Amino acid sequence: MLRDRNSIPFVFLIATLLCLVCSLVVAAAAIGLRDLQQKNVAEFRKSNILQVAGFDDEKVREAGGIDAVFNKHVTTLIVDMETGEPAEAKVAKLLKIPVGEVIEKFDQLKISKNIDNAELATVFEDKRENIASIGKARENFGNVYIWKNDAGEIDRYIFPVRGLGLWSTLLGFIALEKDLQTVSGLTFYEHKETPGLGGEVENPTWKKLWIGKKVFDEKGQVALRVVKGSAEGEYGVDGLSGATITSNGVTNLIHYWLGPSGFGPFIEKHKAAATDAK
Repeated sequence: MLRDRNSIPFVFLIATLLCLVCSLVVAAAAIGLRDLQQKNVAEFRKSNILQVAGFDDEKVREAGGIDAVFNKHVTTLIVDMETGEPAEAKVAKLLKIPVGEVIEKFDQLKISKNIDNAELATVFEDKRENIASIGKARENFGNVYIWKNDAGEIDRYIFPVRGLGLWSTLLGFIALEKDLQTVSGLTFYEHKETPGLGGEVENPTWKKLWIGKKVFDEKGQVALRVVKGSAEGEYGVDGLSGATITSNGVTNLIHYWLGPSGFGPFIEKHKAAATDAK
């Protein structure tokens, strides 16, 4: 019966063999390209960190490339969000990987989805705590990137931020000067906001408005925000025209990640250390 190429069994056999061969090819390609994909993801992340630190593509090329600049200027930390303390050893133990590999393998976004592991992520019990609408839970550990100048002195701190806009979650980085009060850069590298409206979060002109703005008021509360229309004063940034919800989303994510539920404990601890050193 199988010799009859028009028979149903023969057609099913050929289809099955074809599916099997295609599956093997796709699986082999996925496995073979995994390292390259991971390398590209890491390079993309580094590139955005350099960008928010003030190194555009031309400067990076002149300085020897992404890895050369990143390795020279950036120190990557994993911190406990609750205490602000370094947590590489603790995270390595929780993830069951060597301490020497934890910086490379740690994925802050990924652990935020570990809602069944209270040591890795904290589920929001009160929706009002989740002002940035980042999901069901917040990761208990996060990355902080310390930028050092050519003399090896701390020049600025870079924090990953994210939050809901109108249509999507905005993912980005904010850089603060060494005083941990003054903004030196802001960038968003992933979102699905409306081009020409909320999508203007990518506009270099708008991003420049953030530089020099202050984060905390005299009481230590996050006061930085996107305001409707033209902003006045050191805590306000011009709103995005026709994109009120996206603008509010940016304000919310800034308040969340630089506040007590985000990197606030780390910021306060290092502010205090800088004050004591004077």
